[in-house]
Amino acid sequence: QGPINGLTKLIDASLRGRAEVIEVLVKAGADTSIRGHNGMKALDAAKIYNKQSLTPLSEKIMRLLE
Repeated sequence: QGPINGLTKLIDASLRGRAEVIEVLVKAGADTSIRGHNGMKALDAAKIYNKQSLTPLSEKIMRLLE
């Protein structure tokens, strides 16, 4: 968990729909199974983003987070 808001950089990127950041972090070895302070994983954050966004994350990015 991150020291500032209790979320990892991967979760933060997922909440903001930053596909390019998600891809770089996952390819660099970011652990997609880590849960933030609220119990949410990056995939959960991406699903929330996709429900609220007019430009949802692609299936490719969603599969990276699984």
